[in-house]
Amino acid sequence: MSKNYVLFNPLAGNKRCGTEIKMIEAMLDGEILYCDMTKPETYSDILPEMQRGDILIVCGGDGTLNRFINLPYDYSEKNEVYYFPMGSGNDFAHELGHKYGDRPFNITKYLKDLPEVTVNGKTYNAGEVLSYADKQLLSDEQKEKCNVLPSMREAFTEFVRLSQGSDTIVDTVKQSDLTNEYASVEDFYGASAKGQLKGYAISPNPTTIAADGKNGYFTSGKVGLLVTTMSAVKQVRANMKDDWDVAPMLVYKEYNADGTEVLVHGVQAAHSGSVGIALNATTTKANAAFLFASYIASEYGQSIQADEGFAIPLQKSLANSDVYLKPGQNPANIKVFIDACYYETPGDWWYLRDKKWIDDWASLLNGDVRNAKITLSDFYASTEFNKTQGILNDYTKKK
Repeated sequence: MSKNYVLFNPLAGNKRCGTEIKMIEAMLDGEILYCDMTKPETYSDILPEMQRGDILIVCGGDGTLNRFINLPYDYSEKNEVYYFPMGSGNDFAHELGHKYGDRPFNITKYLKDLPEVTVNGKTYNAGEVLSYADKQLLSDEQKEKCNVLPSMREAFTEFVRLSQGSDTIVDTVKQSDLTNEYASVEDFYGASAKGQLKGYAISPNPTTIAADGKNGYFTSGKVGLLVTTMSAVKQVRANMKDDWDVAPMLVYKEYNADGTEVLVHGVQAAHSGSVGIALNATTTKANAAFLFASYIASEYGQSIQADEGFAIPLQKSLANSDVYLKPGQNPANIKVFIDACYYETPGDWWYLRDKKWIDDWASLLNGDVRNAKITLSDFYASTEFNKTQGILNDYTKKK
């Protein structure tokens, strides 16, 4: 008789998956083997023993499913794979008409022939974004497997419009500024725009928010949603009077015309704000610096930072303990920061040897553009912006 291998994430659903996983027993026939996906022996010892005909059931949320899909071995080749939604969001399950606690449903067909491309020795799975350098190396056949995201110009435009007034012209757009998927400026922005894009007036601009800071704006109730990092938890805990919580970053999706079907589905993603401790090579206090770095990285030092809500501990056992999770305190869903460690990637500042390519245009964009002193068209025509390409070219120039 076939066996049921239950691959579960004990941290999913704010640890609910770990405490309530055995509810699945009433829904399955045959022997059940529980496999904790956070433990290495699951992949080295347990899952390799699966025989053809055994059933694999993935239990957790969207982050868990993403981790499973990106495992180096395709378990769907010889086994039926089911999904038991036990996460906090369960977007994938909801799109297919399922919810938390429903009977496990077969997802094998969704795992077959997932598109992937290998460029420059790196394999990109479905939903992942190619680096700029690797995109240039795609063959025509590989391009057929890829979806074109909105251009950076479009992304910047929408970003800036968030904080501009509804009577402020953010940009004057020509057809040549848009990607080929739009037949006209009117097609993308609406006929009434007439190529002049105005703001949405739904978030404060940098000058307005500077007095209280973005964390202060959130805790005072002036904004209802804040994109920030784990380091903000301490301040928000101390100053927030209302109930509050945290959630993962939104997943990129494109829908059909009436919004009933997802045509393009990205993966959970974010950039890492992790920091390191470095010792200056020329310091005369090398021993003292090493001792301090060792202290900060120790379980005791990490406990202090975790207790303050400043950072995720280096030690997994500590990160999954009450020292960090603090049951009964907000944010109740703090484990999303732990989940993010599995899919976050370095920010764009990480890829190049210095930040010269940012220095010229960043202050102009974040200051003059976002505070409505100049339009985006002015920004793209500026000397500061156009110097950037030369700097990028210099990075890749052969010495």
